[in-house]
Amino acid sequence: MSPIVDPKDKKSYQQDSRHEILPPFVSGSYFTVSRDVVSLLTFPGPRLFTKHEDQDIGVWLYSYGIKPIHDRRIQEWDVCENDLIAKRFGDGFKPRESMRPMYHNVIERKPLCTGYRQEMCAPCYPCTGRTGHWKENGLYCDSVRGITLRKDNTDLETSLSFDIKDKLPSITSSQEWIIPGLLSETSSIFSDSEDWVRLHWTHWDKDQSAWQQRNTHALESLFIHSPDAVVVFISNTLSPSFFSHFTQQGYQIHIISYSKDSLLRHHWFVDSGTEEWLRRWDEWSQKGKYFSNHLKDYIRMIVMYKYGGLYMDLNAFWLRAPGDRIAEFIGSDISDNDDDLAWSLDEKNTFLTTHVMRFQRGRSMFKSIAVSAFTPSTYDPDCHSCGSTKGFTSYAKPRRISLEKNGVRILPREALYPYTEKEGAAILEMTGKAIEDVLRLEEKSLCLYLHDGASSHKPAAAGSILSEASRIWSLDLLSRTHPQGSWIQGPKTFYIRVPAAQSQPRSQDTLLGKEPGLFRGVDSIFVRGDGELVGQPVFKQANILLSVEEGLISMDSTAAGSKKIEMDLGSSVNLAQINLALSKMKYIPPTSRTWTGADRAHVRVEFGSMRQELDIPILRRTI
Repeated sequence: MSPIVDPKDKKSYQQDSRHEILPPFVSGSYFTVSRDVVSLLTFPGPRLFTKHEDQDIGVWLYSYGIKPIHDRRIQEWDVCENDLIAKRFGDGFKPRESMRPMYHNVIERKPLCTGYRQEMCAPCYPCTGRTGHWKENGLYCDSVRGITLRKDNTDLETSLSFDIKDKLPSITSSQEWIIPGLLSETSSIFSDSEDWVRLHWTHWDKDQSAWQQRNTHALESLFIHSPDAVVVFISNTLSPSFFSHFTQQGYQIHIISYSKDSLLRHHWFVDSGTEEWLRRWDEWSQKGKYFSNHLKDYIRMIVMYKYGGLYMDLNAFWLRAPGDRIAEFIGSDISDNDDDLAWSLDEKNTFLTTHVMRFQRGRSMFKSIAVSAFTPSTYDPDCHSCGSTKGFTSYAKPRRISLEKNGVRILPREALYPYTEKEGAAILEMTGKAIEDVLRLEEKSLCLYLHDGASSHKPAAAGSILSEASRIWSLDLLSRTHPQGSWIQGPKTFYIRVPAAQSQPRSQDTLLGKEPGLFRGVDSIFVRGDGELVGQPVFKQANILLSVEEGLISMDSTAAGSKKIEMDLGSSVNLAQINLALSKMKYIPPTSRTWTGADRAHVRVEFGSMRQELDIPILRRTI
């Protein structure tokens, strides 16, 4: 697989063919095509041949509008990752490696890359401890389209492309810290690193007394699926001690208060127009009933532009974490108001929602929308959603192709908002199949969004979808649910999903899809708290012992697995740290054809006085 073209080959191709466009091509090392594509390739007619046969296929299919999907699991000679489905070997590569050891790895049921060098960073894999980051080659990783170029290598689509990222300053030692050691006026310690997805933002402008149990459940669900999340609250009403039951257990929550003067002092604006809009804060607050909403919309755009990360309202109950740490996304919903068709995305009346979204810093989209909505000359005090739903949708409508080409995922409604506001009451009502409903939702949705109009200050009935989800994903930080205090939760049965033997390898949606072998979502393994507040940070002795009978177990997605893993985490371990370690657990099934499809995992966790074990049956499920 090689979406990057050697400049010499491109120049030779363009000189020989007198064509200015070099279409995307596939590497000759491994590719699969459908029968329909074969019919197109073999249709009688003239053919243009280039120096390389892999470029030929790209040229021939270009006229049909067919582009290859570059699967990261098809790997070049100088990299090796254990989930590969094909790898290039050859005598011309130095240092030379033989494919024979890999054959023996398969026979001996070892990880495929055992014995092979893994110093180089493979495209779209984590690069920690590796050399040669794939971003340096202009590559972008899309969970559906595979590996693509950050900027298209053709001139044909230049009119559809535009500069989507602004170069922003990084942290310097002379800047004022907003949150010491984490957030400065211009950036955060995560923003320019691969850990940018750890940064989470939310805004709370209600009184502290308005905090509801569902907000606590939403926050707990986030930390269950993402124990290393760093959550920054933008709020003038929450006290520093409000989240002590989280922070004492090691979960990272920070609160930033704000005012007109502080926003101006920290340069939370994108140009002179937005700066002037901030300076006239008092004037705008007297002109319309939506100012508090507009200020929230404005701050959301500024933090996403300057720092990046994931923004979420505290109405989002997480069912599982996004499947990768790369994709940038925003959710969508469907309007039932025909008047919205004038600005909605399509004839289905689709619109973008800003309740949950994730982006890297510097996206020019946020700057453009802020300028169009929040300057003295553009501000409309009576437009409720010009800085949110309508503003984002109106911006994206004429630019949708360009945004999606440059890495913006517009997620389908069911991914983040499986229930509309009118349907939201059903989440709170008793049903005879709440468990089945939760499992069904977890298959297709990342979170369950609780619309204010349908669920605010309304209790969830026992046996409802929300009560069942809250029972499954709770840290028990405020109430004891187990007689012995802390306890470990895990799946009763773990299903490892494998493709049918005769099926072709399929491109997996790494954002919305569930990666086989990971204990995520309903399969999460985590320690629940004891419900006791002690008034100070809690540290305990912690040990983890994992073992399987047939396959392998791994605590690092890029590392080889083993039959047994024992981890002594030390004597100063908090709840967040032990749950982070458990969240990395991955099961690797046997590669032998004689495997019956059944295995068993044993998990033993010691955390302070807690010593508990899980015995988890593992079953293969063909998809």
